[in-house]
Amino acid sequence: MLNTQVCDNLNFFLMNYSNDPFGHLKWLHEELKDSEKNFEDVIIAGHIPPGDFFCSSAWAQRYNILVERYSDIIKG
Repeated sequence: MLNTQVCDNLNFFLMNYSNDPFGHLKWLHEELKDSEKNFEDVIIAGHIPPGDFFCSSAWAQRYNILVERYSDIIKG
């Protein structure tokens, strides 16, 4: 489960931390890397869809890079 509230454009606290507030994408990257190494499949769930108007574009771009890179193990 990924806390996508960290990309919420309406959360003014996050205005200065648009790339990766609280290191959630860094955490996701480590989990995906470990899962790939262990031949595991992954399902990602979140609150706000990346690419949605309400999700920060800087955060969504970094998220999409991870999804494309690990698309072979992400099943949903």
